[in-house]
Amino acid sequence: SITIVGEITQTTGEVPQTTYSIAPGAEVSGTDQSFGGTYQADLTGQLDCATKTFTGTMNGVYLLFGSDAGTIPLQGALTGTYDDADAAAPRLSGTMTLTSTNVPGLGAAGPWTASLQ
Repeated sequence: SITIVGEITQTTGEVPQTTYSIAPGAEVSGTDQSFGGTYQADLTGQLDCATKTFTGTMNGVYLLFGSDAGTIPLQGALTGTYDDADAAAPRLSGTMTLTSTNVPGLGAAGPWTASLQ
């Protein structure tokens, strides 16, 4: 679960713009369908309300075959767009990209979606 907290109002223009930050401790995790490994990454980022754009950074590890025996560092980006067309069920969706910081060619990319819970 990702919790978005706080409100930062930027008053550098005529109209104040608000951004929300991800709460500390947010994490993204998943499973590698090719090798049975898993990944876990800490997530930081912000939602810019004026542009409805989300930008995030992930730092974590890939566990080869799902065990600590093959731990590989990962880093990446999570970007997306806030869709509030349905006020009762707003959502974020976009693209995530993870790459290894020490194994060339190891990485993953794909779509992601988060809905209001």
